[in-house]
Amino acid sequence: METLLAPLAEITAYRNAEEAIQKQQFPLQISGCIESQKCQWIYGLTGESPKWKVIIAANELRAREIAEDYRMFDREVMYYPAKDVIFFSADV
Repeated sequence: METLLAPLAEITAYRNAEEAIQKQQFPLQISGCIESQKCQWIYGLTGESPKWKVIIAANELRAREIAEDYRMFDREVMYYPAKDVIFFSADV
């Protein structure tokens, strides 16, 4: 895993994000990251702890893509699809 995470240490924005997390300066916003690197950044900044992470996506398709990409870093990733609005508004 170090092979995948070592290049991140050379990026100034990544080092700044690590420092902000260590100083607990939240919320933390990272912009300009390409889609294929997002899961690498998430894993790099959180690592093994905390054990549970919640990643929220704009839509179900993007959530599925993130879950598939993140599986490379954590085999125990789970995808929970959004609930359909019709079920919440239906009279039972």
